[in-house]
Amino acid sequence: MTIYSWAGFSASTDLGATTGFTRQSGNSGSIAVNSNHNLDFVTSSPNSLYTCDESSADCSFEVTLVGSSGTGGNFFPCCVRVNDINNLIGARITSANNIELFKYVAGTANQLGSSIAITGRATGDKIKVSAVGNTITAYYNSVQKIQVTETFNNTQTKMGMFARSSTINNFISGAVSLNLGVAISSINSGNGVSAGSTGNTIIFTGSYSLTALTIGNISAVNISGSGISWTFDLPAIIDNTTSQNFGSKTATASNGATNLTLSTQWLPPTGYSYIEIGSLINQTVTGTVYLFNPAAAQFDQIATRSPETPETNTSDASTTITGKQTGYHWSLSTNKIYTFDLITGGDNPYALLKQNLTSSSITSATITQK
Repeated sequence: MTIYSWAGFSASTDLGATTGFTRQSGNSGSIAVNSNHNLDFVTSSPNSLYTCDESSADCSFEVTLVGSSGTGGNFFPCCVRVNDINNLIGARITSANNIELFKYVAGTANQLGSSIAITGRATGDKIKVSAVGNTITAYYNSVQKIQVTETFNNTQTKMGMFARSSTINNFISGAVSLNLGVAISSINSGNGVSAGSTGNTIIFTGSYSLTALTIGNISAVNISGSGISWTFDLPAIIDNTTSQNFGSKTATASNGATNLTLSTQWLPPTGYSYIEIGSLINQTVTGTVYLFNPAAAQFDQIATRSPETPETNTSDASTTITGKQTGYHWSLSTNKIYTFDLITGGDNPYALLKQNLTSSSITSATITQK
């Protein structure tokens, strides 16, 4: 949220020279600060547009009025979904004290919804327009007056003040712009993301211009999409290099100005599983870790290709496996899974990992290479 006040600016300061506002191209008039530190719409020529930006198409803009000035004419002090001076959506107060909502498309005005009467207009009254998805709502003093469904300019993030009429002095005393909380709705429908995967999906609750995405410290590539729906790929894990542990990670989406986050699962490549080293059982060759370089430590993870045909041994806590084995899993007893990874070098095993995931009673096993 950004609150705008012009108390610190001298008379005749152009609104575009104040904090947060930009004078848009096509202006032939101007909006400027006056000696009361309010705004004058100086439009001897018919166009004035000044915008701010909360970097979200889901947003609201609110202005505080001064007295009963500024009625009539094409004055739209409260605009959203602004593309340029000819394409925007804005609210106004008429000389008959009605609030109205219009869109300008290629410079042509089109009313949205009905004219709604307001009463007792006074200094400090507020007009607000919010845009969430395809719903545009106009408020007067926080009371909803008009609501319409409108898809026009629904990816535009700028908002601000617009006039197409003659001068109105001492009209606006303050303004507030607000990002209405576009969030990440889901990543892969809540199923997590795998290393090396392609065509992953990320869905937002409102329109978002996604420019970058990280899963923990892994950067997504090939980001594509628009509005609320985007796709992305993730790089593969490279052999003999370190990588972040699998498990719960924070996904961070960025549009270059604001970041959105969501927790997701970082998973091994499709067809692989992983084990995490728990408490070390012992340090012998038949113990937990042998000859890993660098040395394995508690909470390290190793991903291996998922087994196709697990072996079972329910009568003993140790067994002998012969031949080349990589990433084999077998059951020692109900709900007790014993996992090892064997990497061979010549005729002898040179790296051995094992872990008892659920039972502290299993203390050793014998694995030989023949």
